[in-house]
Amino acid sequence: MLTKPRYEGLIRTFNCKVLISAFVLSLALPFGDVSATTLPYTTRTQNYSSWSPATQSDTNTTGMAGATVALPSSISSAEVNPAGFAMETGSLSAQITRVSITDTEIQPNGQSIDSSQWGLGVSPPPWGVSISYYSPMTESDTYISPITLTPQKTEVSFKELRFTVARTFWKSRIAIGVSAELDKAVREIGSFSYNSYAPSFALGALFRTLDHIFIGTSYLPPMTIGPANQPDNNQLPGFNQAVLRPSQLTFGLGWVPNRFFKAGASLAYVGDTDNTALLYDQTVGTGNHPTWIPRLGASYVLVQYSNFSSELALGSYFASSRFGGDSSRVHATSGWDVNPYFVNIGLGFDLTKNYHNFMIGIGIDIVRTLRTFDIIPKDPTPPYNGFFPRMDVVSADGLPDAMTQGEIKTTSPPTLSDVGKIVGNVPGNIVDKAEGKPTTVEVDRRKQDVKNKKGRSKKTPVPTPSPSVQ
Repeated sequence: MLTKPRYEGLIRTFNCKVLISAFVLSLALPFGDVSATTLPYTTRTQNYSSWSPATQSDTNTTGMAGATVALPSSISSAEVNPAGFAMETGSLSAQITRVSITDTEIQPNGQSIDSSQWGLGVSPPPWGVSISYYSPMTESDTYISPITLTPQKTEVSFKELRFTVARTFWKSRIAIGVSAELDKAVREIGSFSYNSYAPSFALGALFRTLDHIFIGTSYLPPMTIGPANQPDNNQLPGFNQAVLRPSQLTFGLGWVPNRFFKAGASLAYVGDTDNTALLYDQTVGTGNHPTWIPRLGASYVLVQYSNFSSELALGSYFASSRFGGDSSRVHATSGWDVNPYFVNIGLGFDLTKNYHNFMIGIGIDIVRTLRTFDIIPKDPTPPYNGFFPRMDVVSADGLPDAMTQGEIKTTSPPTLSDVGKIVGNVPGNIVDKAEGKPTTVEVDRRKQDVKNKKGRSKKTPVPTPSPSVQ
């Protein structure tokens, strides 16, 4: 639901980028007066809008202000461009992100609003496939019905389940992605539910140059999920209205010279959603005219060791007002991730006038956990053993193969068959570790150590110089 731009509260985001699974825990804290609010109308006559300019994502994507249409390298950042699953995401990735927001403009009593993202992607070159889930916006609170004068839990939300297929062409210079969507409009008040579904799609494309410059574009068509085919309730006449999603056409540029730095810029055209209004006050219209949303962001790995890394993201975006008489706002965003061993700790914010979005993230990276306990092999990417790696040097190391096809790498990431073998060994290695037996990773490492020791023990014969001819 399009909201007036004022968020106040605490966001706890739990983000796990994992190989085969992840877990997430979330805590939402309400702020302000949590007493129920009486709805100021007795009959609903306006539809609902399902879009907001606010960036609600993982710490890094939020820190980059959502400027990722040309940099869709994760489940969250690929929400805006499905082509990323064939070119910029890893060979196997998953993510779970849960966000709780307190927004006193759309829910005056300060009750938290929950949204979430999750997904699983597999990218065997030249293909990329994924299943992902996004909840772009939710209005959910306890309101007092002016008809019955009783408080009722009320929710209007929009949810997207996407099945994506993407492929690279022309020696991985171009990637095309198509998502088939099953969208759900949720309208619930008390014991009455007016949920309905509709199909839709999303399109995305990426083009890369030899200098690691990326051009991205994506398109989401407008759609309307009409009222559910159910009789009206006695809590709020007319509550069962349509939910509208505006059309979205986005263009962007990205630069990824190496695995330590990325920068992106995007410009989105968002169509109108006429005759839509906020749930708590239907005199506040949403999306009465089209808007343009420019975004700019960058992310830099401050330090990367084998068991420790830290990344900082900065960005800004201009949120054109979709409310009559309200001013547009410039947002400042930031995200800071610290990753000791297998723990992910993130801090982030999105700030502007009358808008405060503060993020605290804690999570577990299952891949690094399994590497720490020798369940799967160590990351073949060479770590940069120091602080502040150079961000301007073009290097293919550590980047997905589709992003760097034809370039020289000192180390190569595991192939799809390697990943399959690694995953297949995980159950047995967990049992062996629990029983105190060496895992296949430890056995292979010992064999490699013996081989290296033998190689060092061999003395290279010193050639005897031939006698000079007098």
